[in-house]
Amino acid sequence: GHWRWDLDAARWSGVSSDVVEFMVDNLRRLPADTQQALQLAACIGSTFDLHTLAAIYQHPIAETATALLPALKQHTLLPLHSDYRLLNGQTEDESSEQLELNPSYSFQHDRVQQAAYALIDSRHLSEVHHSVGRLMLQHAGDRVPDDRLIDIVGHLNEGRSLIDSAEERLQLAELNLRAGVRARQAAAYESALNYLRVSEELLPAEPWRQMPEFMRALAVETQQCAYLTGRTDEAERWIELLLEQAHNDLERSDILATRTRQYATTGRMQESILSAIQGLALLGVEITEHPTLEQIAEERRLVEENLGGRRIAELVEAPPVDDLATLTAMRLLMEIFAAAFLSGSGNLFPYLVLKAVNLSLRHGNCPESAFVYAAYGMLLCGELDEPAQGYQYGKVGLAINERLDDLTLRARVIYVYAMFVHHWSNHWSSLTPWFRKGIEAGYQSGDLLYLAYSAQDCVIWDPTMDLETAQRLHTENLQIVRECAYQDSLDSGTLFLQLQRNLLGQTEAACSLSDAGFDEDECLTGMRQRQFMTGIANYHIYNAEVCLLYGDCVQALQHVREQDRLIKSAMSLPQLVRFYICRLSHAGKLLSQDGSGGTGRNPPANGTGSGSHDPLGRQLRGEFSSSPVLDGGGTGPARRRPGNRPGQLRYGHRIGP
Repeated sequence: GHWRWDLDAARWSGVSSDVVEFMVDNLRRLPADTQQALQLAACIGSTFDLHTLAAIYQHPIAETATALLPALKQHTLLPLHSDYRLLNGQTEDESSEQLELNPSYSFQHDRVQQAAYALIDSRHLSEVHHSVGRLMLQHAGDRVPDDRLIDIVGHLNEGRSLIDSAEERLQLAELNLRAGVRARQAAAYESALNYLRVSEELLPAEPWRQMPEFMRALAVETQQCAYLTGRTDEAERWIELLLEQAHNDLERSDILATRTRQYATTGRMQESILSAIQGLALLGVEITEHPTLEQIAEERRLVEENLGGRRIAELVEAPPVDDLATLTAMRLLMEIFAAAFLSGSGNLFPYLVLKAVNLSLRHGNCPESAFVYAAYGMLLCGELDEPAQGYQYGKVGLAINERLDDLTLRARVIYVYAMFVHHWSNHWSSLTPWFRKGIEAGYQSGDLLYLAYSAQDCVIWDPTMDLETAQRLHTENLQIVRECAYQDSLDSGTLFLQLQRNLLGQTEAACSLSDAGFDEDECLTGMRQRQFMTGIANYHIYNAEVCLLYGDCVQALQHVREQDRLIKSAMSLPQLVRFYICRLSHAGKLLSQDGSGGTGRNPPANGTGSGSHDPLGRQLRGEFSSSPVLDGGGTGPARRRPGNRPGQLRYGHRIGP
C-alpha cells in the first residue's frame, strides 16, 4: 500500500460551519444578479454548464455569463474551459457562434457551493427546486436525456408537494421509475428504492386498475430493489402482489422464477425448489422432485438424439428461441439449479440440467441457454466423468453469452464455467482472472448470488500464491460476500479462511477450524438447519485435510466417511480433488502400516479398541482406481479418465448405453 495525499481536502478539513457562514456573508456582498445566478448554480451541483444555468436563470446566455463574472474574479467559481472569456461582457443579441459555446464552471469547493445554496431562503427552498426542475425539464425537450435525468428528478422531488396537477404528478412518477431503473443499473440500490417509493407515492388511487402496465413495471423494480437491499419481507410482499395481479399462468411462472432465485440466495433451498416446480407446472412442464435413474437415462439419450449430429461448437449458431413459454421454462430451470445442487437433492440436479439442455437443443438459443450449457459442462466434468466433452459445452456457454451480449446472466455463466469446468483442463492459477470477471459482472448486473460465489472463490485455488497473501485477499473478498447478505456463501468462504488460519497456526488447536471469532460447530449447525449440503461437504473436506496433516488419522477418517456420503454435493468442484488426495493419502498410510509391521487394522472411529476391517484400503484398491487425481486433472486438455465408460456415473450409477 501507498499513502495518497489530497491537499485540497486537507486545506478544507478544518472548515467549520462558522466559516461557511463567513463565506455566505462574503457572497452577499456580490451584485444581486450574481447572487441569484450562484443560488441557482448551487442547486444544479458542484459543476454546471452555462446553457443549463441560463435556462433556469431565464436570461440570455451572454447575460448569464456576465452575471457570473464577479464570482469568477474573486475565485468563488473556477472556469473549466477557456472559452468562457468569449462570452463575458457581450450583452447584445447572441450570435449562432455564441450559442454554440457552452463553458462549464465549478465551485471552488463543496463548502463554497454549500454557502451559495445557503443564500436561498429556507422557506422558499421547495419553490426554488420546483421551479428549477420544471425549467430544466422544459429545456430538456420531449425526452429527458439519461445524463440529466437524475438532476431533474432530484429537483422535482424536492418540490413535489407543490405539484397539484394529476398530469404533472404522473409525469414525475414516470421519471422516478426511470431514475430508479438507472440507479439500480449503477448498483445504487438504496437510491433506486427511494426513487421508486416516490413514484408510488405520486400515483392516483387504485393504480392497478387505472394504469396496470406502469404499476406492474414499478412493482417488478421495487421488488427487485427491496431484495437487493436486504429487505426480504418487503420483497416477498411485492412478489405476492405481483402474483395476485398476474393475468395468466405465463406471467405467474415468470414471477415464480424470480422467487426461486431469491429463495436460493436467502438459503431457503427447499422452498426455492418447490417454487420452480410450481412455475414449471403452470407451463405444462411436469418435474418430479425425486427423479429415478431411468428418467435421467432417458433425458441423456434425448440429448444425443436432439443434438442431431451437430458438432458441439455449432450450437452457438442455433436460432433464437421465439416462444415465450419456452423462455420462461428455461429461466425456471436455470434458477432452480443452485438450490438443487447446494441442497444435495439426490438425482434432481442432473435431471434438471438434462431437461434444460434438451429444451435448448430443440428450441434454440436464449440467454439461459448459455448457463444451461455451462451447467451441462459441469455435469459432464463431474458426475458423468466426460471432462473433454464438458469443456466443449462450457466454452459454448461462454460463447453464447458473449454472442447475445447478455450482461444479466454473465456472472453466473462465468462462475459455473470457472468453478466446475475450467480447472479440469487448465492450470488452477488461471482461475482467479475468471472469478474477477464474475465479480465485475455481478456488480454490473446486480446478481448478488453469483457475485457472492465469485468473491468467495476468487483467490483461494491459486497454488502459486503464498498463504499469507491468499489469506489477506480472501479476507477482503469475504467483505463482498457479507455485503451480498448470502449466508451460505459466507459460511463456505469462512470455512476456507479458517483452513488458511489453521495452516498459519492461528486457530485454537491443530485439528480445529475454530478461533476466538469463529465457532465451527455453530457454523455446521446452521448449515444443517438450512440444508446447505455443499457447505457441510466443505467442512468435512477441510477438516479431513488438517487432521491428516497433523497426524490424527482417526479423526481424519471420520471426516472422510462423512464426506463420502456427500460426494454429489461437491461434484466437479476443485475441493473434490483435494478430498481425493486426502483420502488417498490416508489410505496409503494405512496400507503402509500393513506392510511395515503395523497392526494391519484400521483404527476404529471412536479411537478405542481395535478395528477388524479396512474400508479405506478396500476403497484404495477399488473405487480409487478411477479417481480423478490419478490422471492429473487440470494439467492439460481434458481427457476421459481411464476406468470409466462414456455415460457411466462416477459413483456407480449408470446412465445411457
